[in-house]
Formats: sequence, structure tokens, C-alpha cells
Amino acid sequence: MPAEERRASILIATRALLVEHGAAVTTKQIAEAAGVAEGTIFRVFPDKDTLLQAVLDGLMDTAPVERARKEIDATLPLEDRLTEAVAVMQSRLRDIWQVTSALGVSARPPKSGSRPFKGLVAIFASVPDAISCTPKFAAQALRALTLAMTHPSIAPGRPLKAGDIVSLFLDGVRARPEGRPC
Repeated sequence: MPAEERRASILIATRALLVEHGAAVTTKQIAEAAGVAEGTIFRVFPDKDTLLQAVLDGLMDTAPVERARKEIDATLPLEDRLTEAVAVMQSRLRDIWQVTSALGVSARPPKSGSRPFKGLVAIFASVPDAISCTPKFAAQALRALTLAMTHPSIAPGRPLKAGDIVSLFLDGVRARPEGRPC
């Protein structure tokens, strides 16, 4: 197995096992799940702490979210594009919370700092007449609402679905004849 595939396999296995075992996961368990010898882990990572930090760094990487956003069909209506983008963000948020909760650490922003996802800004920029604020502000507001309505301690037992978050964001909470989104 090429070095990058080994590294990826180890990180994927570790991430899954962290949710189940927390920091008590052993390198033996990781090696078995990754399909590598235990010694291989230490040829890729100098120690277990470095491996755990690499998992956390991977969770904070926004590149996979941006790649997923680029795959959203640009011909879809705004609401559908935003719903797909919110679903991607929610998946990432859940992954971060599961692993950081299992490890007992707080999620920290990526080293590059917390900035709006360029792809989300681009979605709003593609429909300037449909929004009443700048695309950057719209992206920041939708990210904030997604975070709040997905976080297990803010919306315990009832995180909103992606479509409901988008509906709430675009239409607000004012009563409408067609019913309530939340």
C-alpha cells in the first residue's frame, strides 16, 4: 500500500475508533481497523498524540467541504443549492463534535482562521437580486444558523434538517399560510 494510502487508512480508522473509545483507543485497535501492522503507525506518525492531532487537523480542514460544495449542481434553484450546502456543513459539524466530545477537547478553528466558506459566498453571489445583504454576510449568517440549529447542546434532541434551516434562513419565522418549517 502506498504511503499516502496507509496514512489515509490510519486516519480514517482512528477517527471512527475515537468516537467509540475516545482517547483510550489503542494503537493495536487502530492498526487492526486500518489493516496495517502496529509498527506501521509509528513509521507514519511519531507517536499516538501526533496521530490524534492529525485526526483533529483533518476535521478542521475546510477543503473537503469546499470540494463537496463545488459538486453541487449550479443549475439548481437557490433553495436547493443552499440545502445541499447546509447538509455538507452539518455532516462536518457532527464529525467534529463526535470526535472532540470523545476526546474531551474543544474544537479549535483551523490554523488559517475562521473565514466564510468561499463556495457558500459564491452561491449567494450568483443570485445578487435574491438577497438583501452582501454574499459574504449571507454566508456568515447561514453558517451561524446552521451551527446553532445543528449543535447538540443548543438544539438537543431536535437538530433541524438542512431544508428546514434553509427555509428558516430565507423566510424567517413569520407565519405564512403554507405552514411552519420548524
